[in-house]
Amino acid sequence: MHKLGTPISELHKLDILLRDHKKKIEFIILYASTESITFKSELNTLKTELITHVNSLKNDSMYVSCKDGKVISPDEKIAGIDVAVHLRAAESLVWVANSLLTHHSGETPSGVP
Repeated sequence: MHKLGTPISELHKLDILLRDHKKKIEFIILYASTESITFKSELNTLKTELITHVNSLKNDSMYVSCKDGKVISPDEKIAGIDVAVHLRAAESLVWVANSLLTHHSGETPSGVP
C-alpha cells in the first residue's frame, strides 16, 4: 500500500478490501499490468472475464454447492479442469508482482522467470 502512495488515514479500508476476493484478484491483475504496456493491454481486454473465472475457480475448489437438488463437492466441480495451466498463470503473476516489489531494492526476485 505504501508503494501505491495510500495515505495512512485510508488504511482502515484495507480490511474491507482484503475480504473481497474479486478486489484482491483485480489488484493482482492491476499490479501485474504495470510491467509492460503490451501486458497491460492484454490484461485489460481480459480483466472482467479473468476476475470472474479466477473467483469461480476459487469458489468451486472450496465450497460445496447444490444444483438441481444434488449436492456437489469441490472435487466434482473441478475434476475436469487442468489446474496446471491456471497454476502457471498464477505463478507468473506472482513473479511479476514480486519483481515489481523488489526491483527498486536491488534484490533479485525468486520464482517463475
